[in-house]
Amino acid sequence: MEKNVLWLIWQDPEKRNRYKIAELAKTSYGFEFKYDKDGVKEAKKAKFELLPAFSDIDKVYENQRMFPAFTTRLPDKRRKNIKEILEKYELEEYNEFEFLKKNGGKLPTDMLEFVEPINFENNEKNFKRDFYLAGIRYYIEDIEKLKKMGLTEYERLILKKEPCNEFDECAIEVFSKENAKLGYIPKYFSKAISIAIDNNYKIDCKVSKVYYDDIRESIEVELEILIES
Repeated sequence: MEKNVLWLIWQDPEKRNRYKIAELAKTSYGFEFKYDKDGVKEAKKAKFELLPAFSDIDKVYENQRMFPAFTTRLPDKRRKNIKEILEKYELEEYNEFEFLKKNGGKLPTDMLEFVEPINFENNEKNFKRDFYLAGIRYYIEDIEKLKKMGLTEYERLILKKEPCNEFDECAIEVFSKENAKLGYIPKYFSKAISIAIDNNYKIDCKVSKVYYDDIRESIEVELEILIES
């Protein structure tokens, strides 16, 4: 059965660590939601609780239409400026699943976000993802040190595998062009990027934006993987 999948990520509001806690799939019959049991197990250590609309961790939820718990995360299709919103996200028509893929379905009231996985089995040739580096505060420590580093937008970054990492066997370190360690690729993407490195795929990782308010979410990057024929 053909599926189009998004991962649901939960962020610990205290330590800012991110966990893949579930998958939302668009299928030939409608939509499917199921928890990632291993991810939930880890997230629960940071006080994650199952979503009220999906209270059974073992159940595979199915619905012909998008689950109401997620449609509330999207702009109302009746809004007067819906055309402008569609253009902003490069959508030709209102599509709930594609909206979640584009804007993540983020709300200011919780710590959930949808992300599009990197799946080489789909025979895609190009992947582009935007995300925050993980673990920044352990290497840069504070905003003043970050400012002194002088990171610039579009600055290319260096990726290195760290197989001895005790928390993630696929851990990918991220360094500046001056070889200063900045942090890590988020764990939910590390396995795919490790595979890309092993297969010598063309990988371009660069700074997208630098923020000077919270050191834990201060470096946003754009990563592109190109699989050459």
